[in-house]
Amino acid sequence: MNTKQTILLFLLASMVAMLSCTKSDTTTPASAVSTDARDKFVGNWVIHDTDYQARKSSEYIMTIAKSLTIDGGLQIFNYINLASEVTATVAKDSFFIPSQIIIYNGNSIHMSGFGACICGTSLSFGFAEDPFGFGQATGIKR
Repeated sequence: MNTKQTILLFLLASMVAMLSCTKSDTTTPASAVSTDARDKFVGNWVIHDTDYQARKSSEYIMTIAKSLTIDGGLQIFNYINLASEVTATVAKDSFFIPSQIIIYNGNSIHMSGFGACICGTSLSFGFAEDPFGFGQATGIKR
C-alpha cells in the first residue's frame, strides 16, 4: 500500500469516527448492558461498499462472530465480498483489521481496514486491499 492510500485510509477512518459520535436519548438498565464490546458487531450485516480504485459498488452479506483464537477479537466472514475470513480487534465502538494476507482465487491479497458500529444497528468501515485498491462501506444489521 502506498503512502497516498495510507493517508486516504486514515482520513476515511477519521471521518467514520467523527460521524459515528451521536448522543442517544434512551437509557438502558445497568443489568442489561453487555460488558463485551464485541457484542454490537456480532451478526449478519447487509453491506454496500464502494471500491474507489475499481470504480464499482457491490452489495453482499458479511458475517461477524467472536473470535475463538484471538482474545477479545472478531472473525469477519465474506469481508469486502471476497468469501474469505479476516480477523479484527475491538476498542469500544470501533474495530481494526490489522494487515493480513488472504488468498482469493489463487491470488495473495494484503488486507487492512477499520470501522465503527453506529447505534448498534449500522456499521461503517474503510478498507484497503493491495494490489487492488481501497474503499468504504456501510451496513445494516439483519
